Amino acid sequence: MKKNGFTILELLLAIVIMSMLTVMTVKILTSLRMSNRDNKRITDIKEIQSALELYYRDNSTYPSSLSAGQPLASSSVTYMSSVPENPKPVNDGICPADSFYDYSSDENGISYHIKFCLGARVSSVGAGISYAIPGDILTCVPDCYLSCKISPSNGSDGCGSICANALDACPTGFTCQSNHCIVD
Repeated sequence: MKKNGFTILELLLAIVIMSMLTVMTVKILTSLRMSNRDNKRITDIKEIQSALELYYRDNSTYPSSLSAGQPLASSSVTYMSSVPENPKPVNDGICPADSFYDYSSDENGISYHIKFCLGARVSSVGAGISYAIPGDILTCVPDCYLSCKISPSNGSDGCGSICANALDACPTGFTCQSNHCIVD
């Protein structure tokens, strides 16, 4: 007798294989989306830094505030038509849900910093909280010991440079031990 169709075992095996492929595809797409958001964050920060430098060149001071979606302008010159907003969702990787581009300038307007967070390392910018300052980005690079809660504000990242988040608590997945953020 000739058999037509598939057995239940063959159907279940096909369903399992298709499910595994679907899960792998979703995982890869999720990772790619997070990576794209992190790359967008770096691009945004560098564009903001460039606009701020042009603003400073013309005004001899940095603006006292920046707001996402608003222009960066002075008099009749527009340096940035719309300050970018942090791509959603913002809680990628180790970033908290309330992460945003947090700009502040000093009282004299001669310096600024922009606090931002990356879910994963992008080039030379480490995962977690970093700070853009005039002409540079301060970051703690993964695989180094991060300083935590060291005063005044210049802890070491264990790699020979300043740790940007020295006054912040250790990121998720780390514990502060002997003034260093140690992986849990």
